[in-house]
Amino acid sequence: MAKIPVHRVVKSNPRTGSKRKGSGTMTAAQKKAFVARMKAARKKNPSNKSKSKAGGKKKNHSHSNPSRRKSRKGTRNPQILGRSPKSLFIQILTALIAGAATKQLPQELMAASNTGWKGYLANLATGGAATLGAHALLGPDEAFAAALGSGVVILDRVLTENFSPIGNYLALTGLGDATAARQLGGVGDGYFIQPTIYDANGNPVIPHQITDMAVQRFLALQ
Repeated sequence: MAKIPVHRVVKSNPRTGSKRKGSGTMTAAQKKAFVARMKAARKKNPSNKSKSKAGGKKKNHSHSNPSRRKSRKGTRNPQILGRSPKSLFIQILTALIAGAATKQLPQELMAASNTGWKGYLANLATGGAATLGAHALLGPDEAFAAALGSGVVILDRVLTENFSPIGNYLALTGLGDATAARQLGGVGDGYFIQPTIYDANGNPVIPHQITDMAVQRFLALQ
């Protein structure tokens, strides 16, 4: 019996057969264009990069290293009242020198004439000169310290001589500014009765020798 040949048409598998148009590998130009588009998208939306990290938050590495924090604290300069110790020492020393000059210089130049408003003006002029000198040599902060030291000395003298009970006794010395005088005088010989004799009214009886010496001394001073 004769056999009749049958011809079958088998369709090719799209997965294993010839590749479709557009589904093959990209060319170098296409790869370059794709990378460029990805970079542009990342620049426009940088939050995508931060969200991809754990927790969706950016990590701050500025404080992650404890040794770095310790080294920064150690390099800071110590401050006292907003100033370095050296600057503060210079200002205190300037104030002391200006105060001493304001107190002593007028007394050395004027001696017994360093009293009243004349003495106060001399102190004020000396303090002003010390302030200007500190400003020219050291700077404005030291000038302020000099003015402060001089002002304290002048205010102390005014209050002591006019509002303190001891001011009346210091005025009797005849030495000008008694608190700035280097010598208050010596002890002289005198006469004192012991025991003191009183009269009938309770008044002490002073011998005429003492009264005569007191009168002579008073007339010599006049």
